[in-house]
Amino acid sequence: MNIVILGGAGAGKGTLAKQLQKKHGYFPLAPGELYRKEAELKTEFGLRAKSYWGDGNLCPDEMTNELVKNTISRFIRATFIFDG
Repeated sequence: MNIVILGGAGAGKGTLAKQLQKKHGYFPLAPGELYRKEAELKTEFGLRAKSYWGDGNLCPDEMTNELVKNTISRFIRATFIFDG
């Protein structure tokens, strides 16, 4: 089972995801947080993402799909909460 939480900025998606994680042990999957972690670790992927942000742009969908796919493949048995 996977859970998808949709809503605008500030709607409480992240808060709800954290509550579900704490109560049920689900793995929250928020692309924004994944991108920030990659950038913090200065990975090649993170540096590519920062090049988009620096120009005030969003990362392309293909890049986000790759990030999410790579993350899911590491936790294949987890129940995910897709936040965003």
